[in-house]
Amino acid sequence: MKIAPVSADLLIKLALVAGGLLAVAFVVRKVSTAASDAAGAAWDATSQAVRDGAWAVTPWNNNNVVYRGVNSTLFPDGSETLGTWIYGVTHPEPRPENTGDNWAFYVPSGWDVTPQGPNGPRYNNPSAYIAPVGAHSIYR
Repeated sequence: MKIAPVSADLLIKLALVAGGLLAVAFVVRKVSTAASDAAGAAWDATSQAVRDGAWAVTPWNNNNVVYRGVNSTLFPDGSETLGTWIYGVTHPEPRPENTGDNWAFYVPSGWDVTPQGPNGPRYNNPSAYIAPVGAHSIYR
């Protein structure tokens, strides 16, 4: 079997084609690596944003957006939180001891009492007022 001689022109052309293919393969590899890195960074950023968003609304986070929103709306001065307000409502201060001469002991908590009435203290709640005996009343 005889090998035909190869011209130098053909060898140069083959070397140029092989070099071109290697350059294209190199560029494709770099572009795909850069695209993969960009996709990975985008995936990481997206997953971190989802985690942060979930943490912002989870009830186990004591600084979630609902907690901050409710407290800043109800108590803009930051004096208390909804939780401390609920606790204060459900755990009132203990009532004072009745010493017999403490008329405020008999007044329900939160009612405005005017002690300057003609017959003693008057409640600022008409449904709680009982007329004295002998006064004009429709219930006689």
